[in-house]
Amino acid sequence: MRLLKYTDGELSGLLAANSFYHKSVIPAGTYAGQTEDVDSFG
Repeated sequence: MRLLKYTDGELSGLLAANSFYHKSVIPAGTYAGQTEDVDSFG
């Protein structure tokens, strides 16, 4: 599996344009081989 990473600017723009989304973090170790936190949205 590959998690997509978003820049702060990409996330800010997406969240500003879509008020129904909020920022979240997928903690390191959630998936096999994932060694760092990944900023996401949901």
